Amino acid sequence: MEINAVIEKIEVESKAKAKADPVFYATMKVGDYHRQGDVYIMRIDKPNETTIKAMKIRAQIAPGTTQGSRHCISGATLKHIRMYEKNISTALDGPVLECFKQTEITHPEHGHVGLPAGWYAITFQRQLADELRRVAD
Repeated sequence: MEINAVIEKIEVESKAKAKADPVFYATMKVGDYHRQGDVYIMRIDKPNETTIKAMKIRAQIAPGTTQGSRHCISGATLKHIRMYEKNISTALDGPVLECFKQTEITHPEHGHVGLPAGWYAITFQRQLADELRRVAD
């Protein structure tokens, strides 16, 4: 298969996946995670209150302005969460989410994922480089 045919196939499949119904997980145990592109969403135990601090809730959980960084909490479920940041973090650490009800994380290319109520830590894929930095999606 030629490279252009492979690229076209990938584009078609990614568009189909993005338009597909979201994947909802009825249960996720602590330690289970879901990968959505360069973002990892891991189920965690409730963190110690001294290790996190409340932050303003925002829909987008990955920093950036590109389409690839559009990992967003669905507007319908945004009111059912609290968002925290770690007191000590690295470039790979994203927000910590406390979801009171099932929460949907959307993305235009990677498809949507539904999470059951609970605590989740967001982390970003590492870019292999001389310095620690997250992948630019």
